[in-house]
Amino acid sequence: MLRAVFVRRYALLLLALLWSTWALARSETYEGSLIPIRGDSPISIVLQMEDVGGFLTGNVKVGSPLNGNAPIHNGRNVAGSCNLNTVLSTNMTLRLYGNCGATTFEGIYTVYYTQSRQLARGTFRLTRKVVLSDKGKDIDGFAPPAMTISACIKTNTRCLAACPRGDTDIEYLCSNRCRTKLQTCKTQVKQATADAPP
Repeated sequence: MLRAVFVRRYALLLLALLWSTWALARSETYEGSLIPIRGDSPISIVLQMEDVGGFLTGNVKVGSPLNGNAPIHNGRNVAGSCNLNTVLSTNMTLRLYGNCGATTFEGIYTVYYTQSRQLARGTFRLTRKVVLSDKGKDIDGFAPPAMTISACIKTNTRCLAACPRGDTDIEYLCSNRCRTKLQTCKTQVKQATADAPP
């Protein structure tokens, strides 16, 4: 009996921590360059990234000669170390790994060419882009923060998968929280789409 009470309290504490982590979701836009290790010309890159509980979603746009624009395929932020990859084309996958903060994201990149099975490596340094709204408030890069309904659904799936199992009360609270956040995310996407210039 005492053990069940302890488990329930621990699960509620864990749920509260998850809730606060979700509430601290942040959306950042970084701009900078990929610097090839062989000394080739730098490659421009714009990274729109949203961190929700350590899971990264967003979009990556890379200039010539890679020329790609694709969503983040998967990504994690563990204590300020970000690791993400994106499939730029059927032949190219880009991976970024390094220290990500509120002002910079820098580290090592790898491009994997599927057909030739070759790797290209280098370093990157991206700086957070700050955009000022008409009212002078700091807003983060691209809008909306979650970008698409599919990104909202993907984040919701991760939220539901992280819910503790075994106690119906806690499962219900957690799934209800995930459902509420999904609706908020969808509303933000619709509002940002409506507010976007034609």
